[in-house]
Amino acid sequence: MTRIGSLRSVSPGTWVELEQLMDVVLDAPVENRRELLLVGCANNPGLYETALKWLDACEKDGGLLSERPIDFDYTAGLSAGTRVGGWRLLSEIGRGGMGAVYLAERVDVELPMKAALKFMHRAISFDAIGVRRFRDERRILAALEHPAIARLLDGGVDDGLPWFAMEYVQGAPIDESCDTRVLSVDARIALFNRVCEAVQHAHARLIVHRDLKPANILVSENGDPKLLDFGIAKLLADAGSNSNPALTRPGSQPMTEAYAAPEQLRGDAPSISGDVYSLGVILHQLLSGRLPRANTRLSAVLLLPPLQTSTGTEIEERVAAASVAVSRGTTLAKLHRKLHGDLDTIVARAMHEDQQRRYPTAIALAEDLRRHLAGRPVLARPDTATYRLKKLITRNPLGSVLAVTGAALVIAFVIVTSVQSSRLRAQAIALREQAATLISERDKATEVTQFLTDVISSADPYQESGHVPTLHEVLDRGAKLAETSLKDRPAVRAHLLSSIAPAYFGLGDWDRAGAIAEEAVNIRRATLAPNSAELGASLLYLAGVRMNQGRAAEAEPMVREALANYNAHTDVTQAERVSAAGTLGMVLLRQGRLDEAEQVIRPLLLDERNRQPQDTARVAQLSRNLAHILRDKKSYAEALPLYQTAYDLHVALYGREHPEAANSAVNLGNVHAKLGNAVAAESLLRAGVATKRRLLGLEHQDVAADQITLANALQQFGKRKEANALRAEAEAALRRGRRPE
Repeated sequence: MTRIGSLRSVSPGTWVELEQLMDVVLDAPVENRRELLLVGCANNPGLYETALKWLDACEKDGGLLSERPIDFDYTAGLSAGTRVGGWRLLSEIGRGGMGAVYLAERVDVELPMKAALKFMHRAISFDAIGVRRFRDERRILAALEHPAIARLLDGGVDDGLPWFAMEYVQGAPIDESCDTRVLSVDARIALFNRVCEAVQHAHARLIVHRDLKPANILVSENGDPKLLDFGIAKLLADAGSNSNPALTRPGSQPMTEAYAAPEQLRGDAPSISGDVYSLGVILHQLLSGRLPRANTRLSAVLLLPPLQTSTGTEIEERVAAASVAVSRGTTLAKLHRKLHGDLDTIVARAMHEDQQRRYPTAIALAEDLRRHLAGRPVLARPDTATYRLKKLITRNPLGSVLAVTGAALVIAFVIVTSVQSSRLRAQAIALREQAATLISERDKATEVTQFLTDVISSADPYQESGHVPTLHEVLDRGAKLAETSLKDRPAVRAHLLSSIAPAYFGLGDWDRAGAIAEEAVNIRRATLAPNSAELGASLLYLAGVRMNQGRAAEAEPMVREALANYNAHTDVTQAERVSAAGTLGMVLLRQGRLDEAEQVIRPLLLDERNRQPQDTARVAQLSRNLAHILRDKKSYAEALPLYQTAYDLHVALYGREHPEAANSAVNLGNVHAKLGNAVAAESLLRAGVATKRRLLGLEHQDVAADQITLANALQQFGKRKEANALRAEAEAALRRGRRPE
């Protein structure tokens, strides 16, 4: 085994320098680490020797240093009255696997202040993984600023041991507090929703807690919740890194199993969805007084109080008290009888085995609970007419009965007088329309098949010059063939041109896409009825191209005409109507009419969130569109969670190696940059641009524009040399403007 030399002789300043260096090195690819060490220690050979031994230990021993100095006593010199930085220790209040926590008071200010000082075990200071987790906790706490999260106050190194001071919380775990105060179901839900808001705050900063449980949520005597213990929390920006496999491999992750999501137990990468699952377990326990699955051993573990408030004796007393409370089953049994209907459905959705079926965010769970409290339909339940009627009657019993009775009489009269004649007439019309449609579609399918055969044959390298054509050349041949061979088949020609235009657009040739789409509009305008749904679809696509070409004012009347066409047809799908309205909102955005754009997009997003079953792709797109509007209004903090939702949903739908997910990564990274969140911004922007370059190439206009966004962020954070190089490369690609192959 490899051993790092004694760190007790390392000064606090050198310790900080060593930590920062190793943090960078361990995140780098293996083949680059030693070179980074040489550069970082160029002026300090002694630091290089210590850092190299640390690195060897991480790589050879899976990140754990099992051969440690004999002196493991982390309490040496830490007793009541000891000065640590600007703090005086008062008493030890807890111990755990990572370190010890002391109650301390501030001595270098006039106003009294108490804090919980957390020290790393001296043995853990020789453990690469332990050091990283301790540092990660300190870094994560520094990024959080929420009234329901215990905040970071101070930090430093004492005698070689890292420490940090956090807000001291004096209270009881949330389940115990609810039981002691005998809170009603509604009061428990209101308190739980405040916890969801705190978790959402962390998620918006790309932080997942990974160990949510009642013992880590204390409630003060005033009834205010505080979220604690980010010791095993994870930055989502780091979750995909393989630089520290020991931190993420199955079996190495500390967690409370009774609250952990199935994917967390498997050792999958951390995700927001895992925290949502844990919140569902906590909600089940608060409302029913029991865990969703029986496990006596785990029940005892999860009831343990947090590190900063308990001694061994207090833990034993707590477990005994919890056992008595469960066996007694008084207040808790009464609550359990109320866990039915909407609440049962909400909890089940939050704890669904399939991550895609859970609430996408913590705040979405809280919003559904608020709907339940207000007597409105919840998203977790199928949105049936019967269910909505039941909710209406519950809120307005007398008025609902009168309205339903009157409506029933009117409907009965209409049915008796007209049902027979209407039914026969409708059947005859439907049969004629179906026959005409089938004939038309059959002829169109035959002609399309022949056209595709001709296009594919023309791309055969064994014909003509033997040249292997590019995709762009195949599209050019198809467009030319449609012009020459389908002159007398306008419907088929317009259909094919409408299919070719998006392919040009996807290749980055927006001018050619616009010309082809405009030709399809002209053909359908000349051959179809003015309010045709097909004409509406062509107008809508052409408007989208014009908007991306910077011609939003020209696109607006096209979108409004398409909407009018759609409104004239009952067979237009909901997805088509939402897409048309969403395009109008983006056209208004591109013209700088932000308030008008928001009035269009915000209700669309609300409707899609409430719709069951929910179309997550539409929710993701509308979330991103509304975030664009708020971004242009400079409401960056409000735009951030919407961009986060779009990113999470796109990754869940398509995976990270997809242009849509990469677009959302760039958008999310850009707004983090606007808020000054350098780490999150750079990580997301680099990942998004790299993915799009791999998939589409720098010559794609959209990719080059995203690279300029990355360059601007790097310039903002002081990396001017790299920023200038990336910007010059992207601007050169935009100037070339050649068609990508």
